[in-house]
Amino acid sequence: QDIKIITDNVKYQREIFYSPSTGKTYAGKLPKGIEGEGEFGIGIRSLIPLLKSECNMSEKGILDLFQNFGISISSAYISNRWTKGYDIFHNEKDEIYKIGLSLTTFQQIDDTGARLFSKATGYADLDDRISKTLNKKQELLLVLKYPELPIHNNASELAARVQARDRDVSLHTMSEAGTRVKDTFMTISQTAKKLGVRTYEYIYDRVSGACKMPSLADLMLERGGVPLDL
Repeated sequence: QDIKIITDNVKYQREIFYSPSTGKTYAGKLPKGIEGEGEFGIGIRSLIPLLKSECNMSEKGILDLFQNFGISISSAYISNRWTKGYDIFHNEKDEIYKIGLSLTTFQQIDDTGARLFSKATGYADLDDRISKTLNKKQELLLVLKYPELPIHNNASELAARVQARDRDVSLHTMSEAGTRVKDTFMTISQTAKKLGVRTYEYIYDRVSGACKMPSLADLMLERGGVPLDL
């Protein structure tokens, strides 16, 4: 196997018409997915969120990658596109969230606690932890009443690591829009992985306006949810 990355620069010629009756000039339309999107095509606009969310690259790293392959692009464009150019995906993220809640009988969080119920050991810190765990005994033993519940929180811990690794690279977001788009694409990316959908193909399908691939929410409904990484 191998990979080849090349630029694909296209020059569009548009017919221009002037209407004496209206006093206006009309230009022919560009192809779907290109019209009104400036000088960068669907491939670049689809690659930015993939590199940012799934590949965990910084905006500087994305800029360096593009420039290494001869793309004349600015850091300002990448930042602006990342925070403002993917509104279509916010609705999809909301649908994934709603469907996910409707298909499960429980929700996991990363809140690890020792499963000990004896009352005293003579060690203050351990006794304090046992006391706190004892207070959660009813919740911890719910698995006996509901066998479908996992007996550990490995899945939520693994999911939390994605956020932690992103923080290692980008520390934190600088705006509400940045937080929203980060959460949206983290949801899109991780859900696509669990469903066996190639994230880039999915993003490209939506950015191009084709929307031929079924939504991730619909796939969840079809399959009865997403598998847990236990």
